[in-house]
Amino acid sequence: MDTRFATGTEYMARVKPSRFGLPASKRIHESVLSFGHEVLLAPLNDIDDIALAVEKVIVNARELSG
Repeated sequence: MDTRFATGTEYMARVKPSRFGLPASKRIHESVLSFGHEVLLAPLNDIDDIALAVEKVIVNARELSG
């Protein structure tokens, strides 16, 4: 268990996140791609590779979604 954020089973049982309706948070969660800072500290050619991969997914999103 990660004790930094107290998100163990006991905590989750007390908080019961399912009782909250958070449509804006859900929309953002489903539409945002984020990277940890260590990825953004990579050499520029690695970041270019990431950008190209994301572009490829966007271009082919309709085909990928079935």
